Amino acid sequence: MKAKRKLSILLGILLFFVALGLYLFSCPIHISTKLTTPYDITIQHGSASINAYLSDDVEIYIPDEILGMKVTSIENNVFQHLGTNVIFLHIPSSIQIASNLYNAESQSYYSIWFNDFYLDKYIGCEKKIKIPDAVWGRKVTGISPLCFEDADPEEVIIPDTVTYIGGGSFWYCKNLKKITLPPYLETIEVYAFEYSGIEKIDLPKTVLKIGTGAFAYSCLNEINGLEHVSNIEHWAFRGTPWEENIKGDFVCFGDTLHLYRGLETEVVLPSTIKIINGGFYIEENYPYPISVKKVFIPESVTTILSESFYGQKEIEVYIPKSVTALGCNDADLPLEYTGCIFENRMDGIIVTTEGSPAEAYAIAKGIPYKIITEEEMQQEMENAIKK
Repeated sequence: MKAKRKLSILLGILLFFVALGLYLFSCPIHISTKLTTPYDITIQHGSASINAYLSDDVEIYIPDEILGMKVTSIENNVFQHLGTNVIFLHIPSSIQIASNLYNAESQSYYSIWFNDFYLDKYIGCEKKIKIPDAVWGRKVTGISPLCFEDADPEEVIIPDTVTYIGGGSFWYCKNLKKITLPPYLETIEVYAFEYSGIEKIDLPKTVLKIGTGAFAYSCLNEINGLEHVSNIEHWAFRGTPWEENIKGDFVCFGDTLHLYRGLETEVVLPSTIKIINGGFYIEENYPYPISVKKVFIPESVTTILSESFYGQKEIEVYIPKSVTALGCNDADLPLEYTGCIFENRMDGIIVTTEGSPAEAYAIAKGIPYKIITEEEMQQEMENAIKK
């Protein structure tokens, strides 16, 4: 009996120390700077994070390990006091998170986010900029939002390693006339080239997404490769000469309606359309679309994205049962997570048939709706066509 009791006590003590070890391993522990000068560090999960740099020496060699711990992160603005005089002799490959790292040769700041390495900010004044494909042995994979906000480039060459162009990267670069996009580019984010001087874009086949307003109000008049892009968000090309040169009342990219440019207030959409993406979104100080009274949606349409009728007031939208995704592009998304197709839920009326997905959507969102038969919907549409 005594032996069992001793064994239980020993097991209890062992479990205590195991739990204590796990706790100490998972909790951040600040280490005295006497042991880590010129760095102030915290250790957690068996790795070290640099919190501060305690020297004015501008030549910096960041070690792979401190006190036997791999250095995996550098807190924000650690080297800010050195300004652009800093020279990094070595940045270990173990670093997973870091920002505001300056490189004098490219006159740019960079950040590390796990496997991605971003050009954060260009502060030079060159007119022709060639972004390096690698810095400190790391491949540049992305361009951060507003990267060239304070620059005035005329030409930018982006290396083959880049797959991501962040939001507003070239926003308001009025004199930017030529840009070389990389062959493996996947994403052009929101407002990336808005108000820029870019006139021509050749999109590689790898581009998957062009974000909202990506080229809006730029000087773009020629674009190649758009047919390969599967996700073009609303008013991506709003106000460009290229979009204005598209003929007809309906500006569509593939089978997606992006803009109604007609003058009729009762609109019957063509049956070639499958998706409505901001097609009737009213933007202040832009002439299209006009305010409309009724929109008749054909049975070819399956999706109406969020805010597609933003700014429209007292509008009736006739939605057939073929439309299964409303306020989103996923018919299986729970209704509470979908967006509103209007600016406000009381701005319009959904006219649909009993038991349709549009009826369920209207009820869930508190949008006024009216139920009619399929025959009545067809008759209303035919009457609108005859007007």
